[in-house]
Amino acid sequence: MKKTTLFPGEETVGRYGLQADPGALLEDFLTLVQMDSPSGKEGEVAAWCREKLEELGIRCVTDRTGELLGGETGNLHGFLPGTKGGPSLLLSAHMDTVSEAAGVRPLVEKGCIRSDGSTPLGADDKSGIVVILHALRLLLHRPGPRPDLHILFTVQEETGLKGARAAEFPKRKPAGALVLDGGSVDRLIHKAPAKNSFQFHFRGKEAHLTREPEFGLNAVEMAAQAVAAMPLGRIDALTTANVSSIRSSGGAGKVPVSCVVEGEVSSLEKKTLERVTHDLYKAAMAAIQGRRVVLGGRTWKPGLEARIEPLHPALDLPPSHPLILAVKEAALSLGRGVQLYAASGGCDANVFFARGIPSLVLGTGMALPHTSQENIRLEDMVRATQLLARVVQVL
Repeated sequence: MKKTTLFPGEETVGRYGLQADPGALLEDFLTLVQMDSPSGKEGEVAAWCREKLEELGIRCVTDRTGELLGGETGNLHGFLPGTKGGPSLLLSAHMDTVSEAAGVRPLVEKGCIRSDGSTPLGADDKSGIVVILHALRLLLHRPGPRPDLHILFTVQEETGLKGARAAEFPKRKPAGALVLDGGSVDRLIHKAPAKNSFQFHFRGKEAHLTREPEFGLNAVEMAAQAVAAMPLGRIDALTTANVSSIRSSGGAGKVPVSCVVEGEVSSLEKKTLERVTHDLYKAAMAAIQGRRVVLGGRTWKPGLEARIEPLHPALDLPPSHPLILAVKEAALSLGRGVQLYAASGGCDANVFFARGIPSLVLGTGMALPHTSQENIRLEDMVRATQLLARVVQVL
């Protein structure tokens, strides 16, 4: 009778010593997702990761990012010397999750892991951490040529890639980076958009809400008019814009004197990013135009404070880059293929790329991240582990 296996291609991966242990991988993943780690509170996860890396004989250090950003811990760096000369390779994932992924109760059904539906699962990006750890285990159990490896588990990715932006690198930067933070295992993200954040602070004039509202300038009303006129959602195939929060102050029974609108805009095209960002600003400016109140011989006009900050540049690695060719070669040797893909959102890879490190994003199989329907298949994490280890072997 022909032997059947849970994971197709067992014979192929066996040729390279890449038979991952699904049970151990699942155990580690379930342990991790049950550790709460919202941005800034990654201490428990960092300690667990450090213990796992040191069990593999990997030297670890924690940088000062925690002090700089006011978090429990900094980025965790691990260094594994290679068995051949040449440039080093960075392997990275982030330790934080969205704040809603707290108190996760994971369920495993027919090889698929999800939460009980009350929270996101936290596969973004704890699946990336587990894939890296188990790929390292495979590489260490099969001696062979490999480059120096720099492992980096970052903090505060979900709140603006802050950990990666503050990460401390050695003088000799890695020659390439593979970030485990994508969806499909068969997609290779080589492009991701640049992003700007915006904050528009509308300032009005306070007045009693029932006795003299006509003597006030309502900041919330101005903000609402601005938001209604803003280009939001899907702008085009490469561009999105979003208002993430609106908050006001002024007190009950008064015309609100202050309202702050915050959001972000991202695009793979620099000119489009600049144009849409300017359109958002124009909508905010238009909302205060022509408004004024004259009281006691004095004229009052509304004010607008605008703050626009580039969060990260675009990721754009050409298809002919050696790192892309190495991933394709590794996938082909495992009887697979990978499709180049342009993502709709950025991640730590954008920051590494901007810092002069050619970067790619490999998928772990996570689906519907940040939602209560988030899920991941164990088979996909195994396949991602095997591919990552094979890429290191190929380089």
